[in-house]
Amino acid sequence: MVFLQLHINENAGETMKKVLLLILLLSQAIFADAIYDLTKPENKTLSDTWPEYKEVRLKNFDDTAVIGGGFENESIVSFQLKNSEKIDKIANVRIDFNRTGRKVLYISAFESCPIKDTAIGTTVLIVSKTNIKFTKLCNSINNVYYTAASPKGRDFIVNEFKTKRYVPFYINDFYVQFDAKGFNEAWSRFGDDAI
Repeated sequence: MVFLQLHINENAGETMKKVLLLILLLSQAIFADAIYDLTKPENKTLSDTWPEYKEVRLKNFDDTAVIGGGFENESIVSFQLKNSEKIDKIANVRIDFNRTGRKVLYISAFESCPIKDTAIGTTVLIVSKTNIKFTKLCNSINNVYYTAASPKGRDFIVNEFKTKRYVPFYINDFYVQFDAKGFNEAWSRFGDDAI
């Protein structure tokens, strides 16, 4: 499951809100591929967190393994705006090889970029309350994505996915919690670094 919250505030009220949201998501998620209708009264806590959205869709690594078609190594979340059928925001974490053949994780969330297939620079994202330096890139369809800028950062993030059920990121004013269910199998299935 993936869990998003629009703002992070480390005071006790906000921390309790995050805990309650996580408990709500966990208690409702019989299947990891979940759809949360934010217009229903039982999802009031979620709708209060994301008032501009009517629906949140969640998929973890196990869910995307079933989908196939190039999506089998991802954990994904999407938001649907109120009064629209349009999906407004999508975040995902994906296993892939970088240009040097090293197996890495790519994170993408909510941003477009003007210059295809280029490195934009570096930035710091927070992963499990740890500052990690990332390389910010632009892909061939003008979407921004991130990958750890150092082997140490990469290993830290991979270890978080291997050892925890949920891995929190703070990306562009969004708190994103990816569900790591199925990560170990997907990481193994993807193979080793290229030689």
